[in-house]
Amino acid sequence: MTIPTFLVERWIGKYEWTIPYDLAETGVFPLKVEELYAMDSTLPERCAACQLDYGVNPGRAELRAAIAEMYPDKTADDILITHGAIEANWLLMHALVNAGDRVVCTWPVYQQLWQIAAYLGADIRKWDFRHDTDFTNIRKLLEKPTKLLIINSPNNPTGVAFTREQLQTLVELGEKAGAWILCDEVYRGISYDDQIVAPALTALSRERAITAMSLSKVFGLPGLRTGWIVAPREVREVCLSFRDYVSISPPKISDLLAEVAVRNRHKVLERNRELLNRNHRLLAEWAAAHRDFIKLEIPQAGTTAFPKYLATIDSETLGRRLVEEQGVLIVPGFCFEVENHFRLGFGCATEILQAGLERIAGFLKAML
Repeated sequence: MTIPTFLVERWIGKYEWTIPYDLAETGVFPLKVEELYAMDSTLPERCAACQLDYGVNPGRAELRAAIAEMYPDKTADDILITHGAIEANWLLMHALVNAGDRVVCTWPVYQQLWQIAAYLGADIRKWDFRHDTDFTNIRKLLEKPTKLLIINSPNNPTGVAFTREQLQTLVELGEKAGAWILCDEVYRGISYDDQIVAPALTALSRERAITAMSLSKVFGLPGLRTGWIVAPREVREVCLSFRDYVSISPPKISDLLAEVAVRNRHKVLERNRELLNRNHRLLAEWAAAHRDFIKLEIPQAGTTAFPKYLATIDSETLGRRLVEEQGVLIVPGFCFEVENHFRLGFGCATEILQAGLERIAGFLKAML
């Protein structure tokens, strides 16, 4: 048995280490270890003394307790530490989905969020939320019994973020259909233009809501490979059983560093918010300046944007030529099954973003 190619990851992996202008990466410009050291004077000594044996299966209690502070009415026992949100989602799909199950997923979206369920034999129904602002279509999709409703908010690739009221509606519709409701929230925490950050999905339902989150995106710590699941006990226990066959436990050194980041999350997010606000303004100005051939719904939250371009070139060719001729890496729309679009991340250093955007605009303008 084979699994379909993970288009985004294969595309990025082909170029990312040799490209001068990487706008494909969607995390915030990463922190250095010394920045975490500056937040906790005891951390250097604790890292030096950390014995590099296996970690605690569900993650260190101290880290889980720190994470639980981010979620109303949750304790360390409600948290399962994973190797990034990508393992969290993999475990959740295997824990919840069986062949023949009906799964409804927001779309366009990061391929993993529906592909794993499809690989397991689920009946996948994609909900294009971009054209369903009154939720008419999602109501129809959830009229039938459904095993899992998958939400990604803020959304990768579009940067759309559902409001509290919209999330509450989705929870109610999902519960009525008998579904578990999973929200991948890795881009949650930073929003723009006075957009209020919606609460975690698990704050809206105690029985059927599940959150997958990580430190990789808005926290700017992808190298720690630290993610987590917030879910009812029955779901976490099945996830742990599957994890025994995959990664056993999170690394102790990552747990230690991650705990400092989470306990100092306001400092971390303030550092990252300053960069993202600056880059978000730059992105909006760029889109406005080139609106004759670039159409962009300005991201409401997160670190990704999904411009539509008017040049007559397919997205894969566009992406390849930008690499070869301009030294710019974006993710072509075909990786999300949407042509005439491309995804870019704007969490990189501002000078990289500015130079990359200028090269993209110049290339597209020359094709008109």
